[in-house]
Amino acid sequence: MPDLLGQEEYHANARASERRTLSHHGAAGKSVLYWLEKERAEVHITAHVSSSVSSHTVWVSTDGNSRPLEIPPEPNGQGSAVNGGELLMLALATCYCNDVYREAARLKIQIDKVDVEASADFAGVGLAASNIRYRARVSSPADDEHVAALLRETDAVAEIHNTVRKGVPVQLLPWSTE
Repeated sequence: MPDLLGQEEYHANARASERRTLSHHGAAGKSVLYWLEKERAEVHITAHVSSSVSSHTVWVSTDGNSRPLEIPPEPNGQGSAVNGGELLMLALATCYCNDVYREAARLKIQIDKVDVEASADFAGVGLAASNIRYRARVSSPADDEHVAALLRETDAVAEIHNTVRKGVPVQLLPWSTE
């Protein structure tokens, strides 16, 4: 991949101890190597749902910064009207959208609008998703080559996408009153 986005200059400033490598397969099927500067320390993210027939509250938190999220309850009051698969696809779409803006700012590419759509197939209760895919459209005064390179680079660094691709274990913990 040519150095269209200034990666060479950007990555030359990163110290070796703060680098990590991501491998991403470009459109031609060739592996593209990215050196990413460690931009921030690890963050802790939490989501919480409290559901009963009389109330339904949802909130999310990043490093202790909590905020409510409006998700309606099921009509019968038992659970959320939005299911986990929909929220997983929303997480993928939101992550990619936010990361396009982040990477565009880093690369000094003006973005007017981003549209992202994520989808998956769920074969039944208890079965993992399959055929997870997404698409993105960016409106920008930048030329098509720079926008395409921005989309590829964002795909390589999107944290939620990389988490799903890696298949990180999920652990059930006992509820504690602490």
